Amino acid sequence: MRGKFFIVSFSFMVIAISVAGLYLAWRLRSQIESQTEMELLRHAKAARELLRNVSSDQTVKQLDRVADRIGEAISSRVTLIDPSGRVLGDSERTLLQIEKMENHSRRPEVLQAILRGKGISKRFSTTLGTRMLYVAVPCEGHGWHGVVRVAMPLDQVDAAVSKLRLLLLLAASLGIGTALVMSAAASLIFSRTLNRMVHSAKAVALGESSHGSIGQKHGKTSSMSQMAEELQRVVSALASERNRFEAVLKSMGEGILALDEQGKVTHANPAAYEVLSLSSPPEGKYLMELVRCPALARLVDKVKPQEVSSGEINLPGMEKRSILAKATSLGKDGGVVVVLHDVTELRKLEKMRQDFVANASHELRTPVSTILATTEALSDGALFDPVAGRDFLQALERNARRLSDLIDDLLDISRIDSGKEPFDICSVSIKNLSERVGKSFESRLGKHRFIIDIPSESDLFVLADEKALLQVVSNFVDNAIKYSIDNGRIIFRARQAHGHVSISVNDDGPGVPPKDRRRIFERFYRVDKGRSRQVGGTGLGLSIAKNLVEAMGGSIKYEEVIPRGSSFVVVLPKA
Repeated sequence: MRGKFFIVSFSFMVIAISVAGLYLAWRLRSQIESQTEMELLRHAKAARELLRNVSSDQTVKQLDRVADRIGEAISSRVTLIDPSGRVLGDSERTLLQIEKMENHSRRPEVLQAILRGKGISKRFSTTLGTRMLYVAVPCEGHGWHGVVRVAMPLDQVDAAVSKLRLLLLLAASLGIGTALVMSAAASLIFSRTLNRMVHSAKAVALGESSHGSIGQKHGKTSSMSQMAEELQRVVSALASERNRFEAVLKSMGEGILALDEQGKVTHANPAAYEVLSLSSPPEGKYLMELVRCPALARLVDKVKPQEVSSGEINLPGMEKRSILAKATSLGKDGGVVVVLHDVTELRKLEKMRQDFVANASHELRTPVSTILATTEALSDGALFDPVAGRDFLQALERNARRLSDLIDDLLDISRIDSGKEPFDICSVSIKNLSERVGKSFESRLGKHRFIIDIPSESDLFVLADEKALLQVVSNFVDNAIKYSIDNGRIIFRARQAHGHVSISVNDDGPGVPPKDRRRIFERFYRVDKGRSRQVGGTGLGLSIAKNLVEAMGGSIKYEEVIPRGSSFVVVLPKA
């Protein structure tokens, strides 16, 4: 441990010193070059002021002497260039050499001076054979016209930087040596302290008291033991609280979403996955990424600190779902907690209740109104009319019976919904069931042919409540009689497959339009309201049949018969 600490600390110090040294060397070089440029620029401007007094008709020889004197005064190379790029004077060249010098019109510093009023360039000089720093300014006015260029070898800058780099290297070496000593001392102190802490911790773990070397430091051991016990108590309490909190969130039926101050999800319980139909973890995502519901986003955005914002929203999707959302701000910590309660089934039940009350009231009103009207007519004297009196009495009986049937059906639905309908699930013979149905409707079949289609090789048995199954099949046969055509066929059929038995009642009536097939098992729903009331019925038969079959563990469905007709099918487990 001591060796690792020494290596790490020493490496960090060496890296820090090296990076600082390289940075300082780069900054010093940049500073020196910048100062040199400024110095050369001042020299160039001073030379320009001197050349304002030089006549423009001076010869090359005279201009070269002027360049030599200026160069000697400022200790730099001075070059005079006319507007066409021809060199007229150079403090480092003779007249013969000047005549052989290249045209300088394309030199970078010359072009910049003409275009911008100042030109600076660092490049290799083919004339002097070394890297140079050039500064040029234009010369205009009453005197000589052209460009004055002042230059200095970069070797001087490199020499100054080398001296500074040597000083930095010495300082870095001294720093590394100091770091070496400090790292060694720090690692030694750290290892000794850690060693004492390890021994103390071991003593606490082993339960040692005041014996041996640890016992000599009983005060430290006791304090450390107390600290360890307190820390363990706090950690245990936090872990217990966390486990309780997680258990509560997982057991809640409402979805819980925790959002941070940026609106990203930090936590979601299992119910939130189900409510929002999430297939992947939502943590780290924005709310609008999880569910495209602007109403939910607005509800979260408008919540204020220490306040609660709630509302009912509709989530998008294949199936419309109603969600009661409640958003609570976390106050100073920022963020929001959103509670999502799926009330879709509750709203459906509420709608069913409203429809049921409305439909039941309507269905009850019709026979009651007829009974009242008939009673008034009989009271007004129709009772003593042999023909009209009999008709009114028959109408009174018919509507009273209809009212009684409706009340019986309502009571049946109430018992089934409440779970109080007693069922005696046993083995029921399909053959006996079909014979009982045929006998009970024998007087009403009239011209209709009742055909029983059951496999003759063996009887079929289903697990069901015989009374409830008889009520279901009787309802199917009753509807078939009402809606079949004259001289039509009503077929009672039973088949077994895959451990189940399907019982169907087929007719050759008008059938059910496709748009109504999804709702024919709803309470009080009628396909043809006028014809339904004409042939009788409460509108509750199929709804009762559906509830009875599902309560017995089976299923019920409607199938179309080609070319015309209907087929109601019940599927129950085979006995």
